Amino acid sequence: MKKIIQIASMALVLSGSAYAEDPTNLSDLSLESLMDLKVTTVSRREESVSQAPATTYVITEQQIKDRDYRSLGDILSDLPGIDITRNAGRFGDYPTIRGITGNDLFMVMVDGHKINPPTSSYLNLGKSVSVLLAKQVEVVYGPNSALYGADAFSVVINIITKSASAESGTATLGAAYGSLDTTDFTLQAFPKAEFLGDFKFYAFGDIYNSSGPNFVGMKSTYDIVTRYPDPLTPAMQQPVHDYNVFLKGENDRLSISYYRKQFNEGASLLGSPKGNILSDRSKWLTTTDMLWTNYDFIKTDKEKLNLGITLTSFVLDPSSQILKPTTSNVPTSPLISGWNMETSQSVRASLLYTGAMRDGADSLTLGADGEFIQSSPPPTTFDLPFGTNNPGNSEVIAQRRADVFAEYSLKALDNLTFNLGARVDTFDRFGTVLNPRANAVFQASDSTTLKVLYGSGFQAVPLQVEREAFVTPFFVQMSVAETGIKLNPQRIKTLEFVVNQKIGSKMRLNADAYYNNLTDVFKHAKLVDAVAGVSAARFGTINAFSQNTYGFDLQLSAVLSKDFVGDFAYSFVDGFIDTVGQSIPVPNIANNKLWGSLTYTLGNVSFHPKVKWLSQINTAGGFFNASYSAGSIPGFFLADLTVRAKQVLGIFDAVLDVSNILGTYYETATYPWGSGENYPGLGRFALIGLEAKF
Repeated sequence: MKKIIQIASMALVLSGSAYAEDPTNLSDLSLESLMDLKVTTVSRREESVSQAPATTYVITEQQIKDRDYRSLGDILSDLPGIDITRNAGRFGDYPTIRGITGNDLFMVMVDGHKINPPTSSYLNLGKSVSVLLAKQVEVVYGPNSALYGADAFSVVINIITKSASAESGTATLGAAYGSLDTTDFTLQAFPKAEFLGDFKFYAFGDIYNSSGPNFVGMKSTYDIVTRYPDPLTPAMQQPVHDYNVFLKGENDRLSISYYRKQFNEGASLLGSPKGNILSDRSKWLTTTDMLWTNYDFIKTDKEKLNLGITLTSFVLDPSSQILKPTTSNVPTSPLISGWNMETSQSVRASLLYTGAMRDGADSLTLGADGEFIQSSPPPTTFDLPFGTNNPGNSEVIAQRRADVFAEYSLKALDNLTFNLGARVDTFDRFGTVLNPRANAVFQASDSTTLKVLYGSGFQAVPLQVEREAFVTPFFVQMSVAETGIKLNPQRIKTLEFVVNQKIGSKMRLNADAYYNNLTDVFKHAKLVDAVAGVSAARFGTINAFSQNTYGFDLQLSAVLSKDFVGDFAYSFVDGFIDTVGQSIPVPNIANNKLWGSLTYTLGNVSFHPKVKWLSQINTAGGFFNASYSAGSIPGFFLADLTVRAKQVLGIFDAVLDVSNILGTYYETATYPWGSGENYPGLGRFALIGLEAKF
C-alpha cells in the first residue's frame, strides 16, 4: 500500500502545473442551486428536492467523482440513518435502513426501472451496482409502494444515468489498482452516429476484481481456514469478480436501454467460519439482464404520457453454492453444498401519465403496470456431495401482477401543498394490497420548509422465502409447502416530520424525525424440537412479529467558500421487536452515528477527508438464532481520505482513495439469521486510479 500512496503523491505533484478551473466543481454551486436540484423519483415527475414530499438525498456526478464513489454501497455507507455491513457474502453489502434490515426490503432502479429480482428476493449489491454511470443518484427515504408497488419498503433508490447527448463524440477510460490485488477498469463512450439523425448513444462498462478480504490473523476464529484439508486450499479465499454493462440510445421521445449486472463474490463471508467454508468454491454468482424501452406519446411542458416495456432475466449460475461442514469440526468434516435462490424471467408493461392541472398550480399522476413472471425455484436440498453443481429445478412457477395508481398534488395556498395518492396491487399468488400515502409541504418562509409525511409499503412474499429448504448440522429449514403455513406480505407504515432550513446564505440544515411500524415480519421459527430419530430441530418461515423503529437525522451542509464545502450528519435510531412473550431491541443498528466530511479544492486538486463514529451496535440475540448471544458490539471511529487531481501532465485525472486510514480494527453485526459470529471490517485499504478522456 505504501507504493500506491507514493505513486499517487507523484501524480498530485505533477498535476500542479496543469491547472484549469473546473466550472462543474460542487463548490461553485450556490446553496440555492443545491436546494433546487431537480428530482423525479419522489412523485414520478420533476420537482425541486426542497419541495418534494419526502426526505431525499441527491448525490451528484461531481460528488461521485470527488468522493470516489464506485458502487452503490459506497454511497449508502455515507448516508444518515443507514448501518451497513460491507463484503457481506452472497448479499455483497447488507444495509439496515432506519432500523429495517434486509436486502429484500428496499428498491433500486436504473432510470426508473427496478433491478431487484422479479420475485422480490434479495438484491445482491457488492461491486455489481456501479454508480460511475450516474448523472445523479436519488435516495428517497420511507416506504413508497403507493407509487412503486412491492419492495418500495424502506427506501427507493434511483440511479439516473448520463444523457446520451451529454458529451457526444467523446470516450473516457479509467483504471484503478489497490489493496487486496484490487483492479477496477471502466469505459464510458458517447459515440457519434450521424446517419441516425438525432438518435444519440451512451455506452458504459465496469469490471471490478479483488482477492477479497482476509481475516486470518485479525480474529482467531478465522484461523481455522489454515487447517483446511484437500481438496480445499488452506487459506481464506472469497474473491470478487463483478461487472456492469449499460447501453443506451435515445432521442427526444424514444429511449432503448440494456443493463447487465453480474455479481460474483464469496458466498460464505457473512457466516461464522465454524459453519461456513471460506473457500473460493463457496461462491455466489448471479446475473441480471434487462432490456427496456420508453416512448413518450405526449411530451409537452404541461403533460407527458409514457409507455415502458421491460424484459428482465435473473439467473443463479449452477456453479453457485454455499459450502458447509456436516459437523462443527470443520477441518475434517465432510462437506455439503446448498442454494437458496431462484431463476426468474419477467416481462413488464407500464403506462404513466403526468399532467399540470388548474393552470399549473396542481399536478396529477396516473399509472398502471402489468407483469408476468416465470420462475424456477431453488432445489429443496442442502445435502448434496461437496462440489456438486446446482441440479436446478424442472418446476416452473408462473406469476401475474397488475396495478393501478394515482396521486394528486393540490396547491391549497401559495405556500401550502397537499399530496394524496394510492395504489392497488393485485397478485394471483396472494391477492390484493392497497397502499396509500398523504403528505403536506408548507413553505413557512423563504428559508424554512416544513413537511408532514405518511407512507405505506409492502414486500411481496418472495419465492425464495416460500421455497427455502435446507439441512445443516444444527437445524432443518422446511419450505412453506412442507409446513403448510400461508405467508402474508410484510407491511410497513411510516409517519415523518421534516424541516429544511436555510441558515444565512451559506448553510442548510435538514432535520427529520420518523416512526416506522412493521407488521407480519418474516422469521425462521422453530416448529419442532429435536427428538428421538430426528437429528435436528425443524424450522419454518412464518409471519412472526411486529417491529417499531423510530429516530431522527440531522444534516448540515455548508458552502463555506468557493473552494470549501462541508457536510455533517448525526443520526439516532432505536426500536423494538414485539412477539408473543418477547420484546427485544432491533438488531444490526448503532443507536448513534456521527459523520462529517469536507471537500477542499486547491488549484486542480481536491481533498475530501471524512470521519465517521458509531456507538455500540445491537446484536440480534437468541430471538433470531439460539447460538447468537444478545448484547452489543463496541462502537468505533473511522477516517477516510480521497484526493483527486485533474489534468495530470495535461492528459489524465488521478485519484487516491484511502479507507480506514488509521487502520482501526472494528466489527459489525452479521445478519440476524446468521450463525452467531460478529463480522470484522476491512483494515486499511488504498486505491489509486487514473482516468483519461479522448
